[in-house]
Amino acid sequence: MEFRFVHAADLHLGSPFQGLGSTGSETVANHLREAPFLAFRRLVDLCIEHEAAFLLLAGDLFDEEECSVRDLLRCRDELQRLAATGIEVFIIHGNHDPLEGPRPVAWPENVHVFGSEAAVTLPVASLPEVTVTGISYRTARESRKLARQYVCPAEPGFHIAMLHADVGGDTSNSLYAACSVEQLRAAGFPYWALGHIHERRTFSTEPFIAYPGNIQGRNPRETGERGALLVTADTTTKEARAEFVSLQAVRWETLELSIAGLTTLDALENALLDRCESVAAACLPSSLVIRVRLTGRGPLHAELLREGASGDLVERLRSHQPMTPPFVWLESLQLACGSEIDFAARKAGDDLAAEVLRQADARVADAAWFEETLGGLCQHNRAKKALTALSADQLAQLLREAAERCVEALDEEA
Repeated sequence: MEFRFVHAADLHLGSPFQGLGSTGSETVANHLREAPFLAFRRLVDLCIEHEAAFLLLAGDLFDEEECSVRDLLRCRDELQRLAATGIEVFIIHGNHDPLEGPRPVAWPENVHVFGSEAAVTLPVASLPEVTVTGISYRTARESRKLARQYVCPAEPGFHIAMLHADVGGDTSNSLYAACSVEQLRAAGFPYWALGHIHERRTFSTEPFIAYPGNIQGRNPRETGERGALLVTADTTTKEARAEFVSLQAVRWETLELSIAGLTTLDALENALLDRCESVAAACLPSSLVIRVRLTGRGPLHAELLREGASGDLVERLRSHQPMTPPFVWLESLQLACGSEIDFAARKAGDDLAAEVLRQADARVADAAWFEETLGGLCQHNRAKKALTALSADQLAQLLREAAERCVEALDEEA
């Protein structure tokens, strides 16, 4: 027998947008504050529209353990909408909203919250052959190996496991219930509904092991579509197929535009407007918060370095956009561009800039030099992870770019 359910995680209700300064527009500011709940409402609409049997919320429903009365009651109201249509809700708490005690609100009868002492298995009322197993975080740092507590029921049917954890990472010292994909696969559940990682990721389809990502990006790093998985499962074959459904109310995007070939500020402004409008059209019906990074080399670089130039351009671009949802808000304009320099000619010179370029060229293929030079940085875990992921060609390109930046800096000082 086939049935449908929705798998979502990391709603972070009550979360502020991060990395975003004052917008100067009350309409934009209000919409940004409301974005997590607007996305939640779309999630509830999705469940109702597709007649899902139940909704899984795999951790971090709230952004903080101590959430506001307003957020609690608004969440209760949305869950009540699901109760009115007979859709059950299964909730586990994660590291942002650990379950140290009951919430001071009476959830509707359709809501099932898993405790934090041990993993338990609950039946789905409308589907006798379907169960959900889960456990909530007890504290914000969960060092227990929670995955070890999951035991798949022996009875025939479709059995789901909900887990908020760092899956596939370093299991030796993680404080987020770390476990391996192999460990989950061996447990015997046809479906693992994961939460914690904000990026959508599917580790396996048989059994189905997946993160849906969060439903609303919260900062400039969380770009692209955000949403939930609409899952169709079969109690006989124990197979599941998932469709991603975009739900975000506001979408973050970063775009790059080269200043190469642009000789006037008018041309730059028009190119930026065209790119922003193109991206905005692809994001509808979501509003768009966009970060622009100017790259390349061209004569406009000197103009953009003038005091206040970037800010003036941002204000000009914002003035062209609607301030009512779905709006486009230019978050910032970052300069990663440079002036027009003939580096081949400069390298043939006899000054310090020429020597910098020649030394860089001499080392781009020297693996031993890279290893010795970067050895100190690799003592730090985050730096080591980033550096070891780079290919030899990428390291060489970074070295060339660094040398070119040095030449630019020398020219500016001169």
